[in-house]
Amino acid sequence: MLRSPAEGRKHEAVHSRHQPHPIGGSPVEAFANSVDLARHAERLGYQRIWFAEHHGVSASTASSTHEVLVARAAALTDRIRVGSGVVQLNHYSPFKVAEAFTVLYAMSLGRIDLGIGRASSAPALDFALRRVRSDVPVDDYAEQVAEVLAWLYDAFPDGHPFAGHPLLPGVADRPQPWLLGSSTQSAVLAGRLGMRYGFAGSANPRASRAAAQTFAEQFRLSGLAGSPAEPYFMYTMRVAVGATQEEGDRLRAPADLFHQWLRRESCGQRRCRTRTRRSPPSAESRGRA
Repeated sequence: MLRSPAEGRKHEAVHSRHQPHPIGGSPVEAFANSVDLARHAERLGYQRIWFAEHHGVSASTASSTHEVLVARAAALTDRIRVGSGVVQLNHYSPFKVAEAFTVLYAMSLGRIDLGIGRASSAPALDFALRRVRSDVPVDDYAEQVAEVLAWLYDAFPDGHPFAGHPLLPGVADRPQPWLLGSSTQSAVLAGRLGMRYGFAGSANPRASRAAAQTFAEQFRLSGLAGSPAEPYFMYTMRVAVGATQEEGDRLRAPADLFHQWLRRESCGQRRCRTRTRRSPPSAESRGRA
């Protein structure tokens, strides 16, 4: 249950990461619950809510085509910022992503965040999502992120094939771009591009301090309109609140088990078993289980 922020304080975000189905429920109910969460978060004074993109886990979550959910939540709220957490950019055209979220921004009167990241699904779905299927996949993620920014801010250099083709010239501003990741590599990229950066502390808590420090050290002003004037870092985590430690642990346990299952479903059994052997559960986790 969400509770109102303490007096005089603001909670930065509610991140509905996976839009899980209710017990015995369906995707239809999951989508409706996600929109209700956005409205409830707005009433409590939260500043933003982001929805995740995932593929191949439809039996438990409603996380595909999340930009449609972003549009729905934005249409049924008035003040809270609504966005992606994240668009899996490795699957898509940078132009299409920039264009779609600029349209969402125009429709939502400036309340849209564009969280960019990358992730993989089951091999068959990764292939289905590929932009080009005839060649060996190329890791051009850094170039993709830079291209999204160039499309958003009409920042292609003179002579570039894409120069002179601005997105929706009548829209005065653009969605707020963020880079989200769980490693120091993403921190380097966000810093060098002068972006706001969100670190997935729930996925890789041990790298949190290094990522924050790396981001601050690598940060450069981008010169793009709306970009931060100094490093802007957001740390994300899973939180369960109870009246006692025992109650908090009880509320958190289903989420912990769900994320363990989701990781196996999304990254493949063989790969996940390897990761589990390298990172055995802590004594505290075993005690909760």
